[in-house]
Amino acid sequence: MGYTMAKVLIVDDDADIRMALSLSLEDAGYSVCEAATGEEAFGKALISQPDAVLLDITMPGRDGFSVLKDLREQPATQEIPILMLSGKGELASRERARVLGAFDFITKPWNEGEVEIRTDWAIKSGGNPAQRVCEHPGLDPVAA
Repeated sequence: MGYTMAKVLIVDDDADIRMALSLSLEDAGYSVCEAATGEEAFGKALISQPDAVLLDITMPGRDGFSVLKDLREQPATQEIPILMLSGKGELASRERARVLGAFDFITKPWNEGEVEIRTDWAIKSGGNPAQRVCEHPGLDPVAA
């Protein structure tokens, strides 16, 4: 049986953020694909069936919350762990993401190694909400 790299869909309207995330995750052994808009992200998630999605909240047109909600309503994508990304870490955004079914919430700028650790945990837990990052011993309990 051959080894298959876990695939992560990175969604952000900022090309520099996408590149930084792609390089970090590729260095950590992940296969990555990218989307620059919410609409593109929705289509790629349905087609490529990634093992995890890193989804920016604030994008022109369709925002990350809308994409998250729609991905959770699709049988093909409802179990994929989705980690929300935002330059704003206010409690209201974190709570909205949690209620809509996000696995985790990462605030930009993130700490070195944080994205890799959180992505790894999301994939290994199978996106199970009971195993959210707050229960991971190596991470701060900020995403619950």
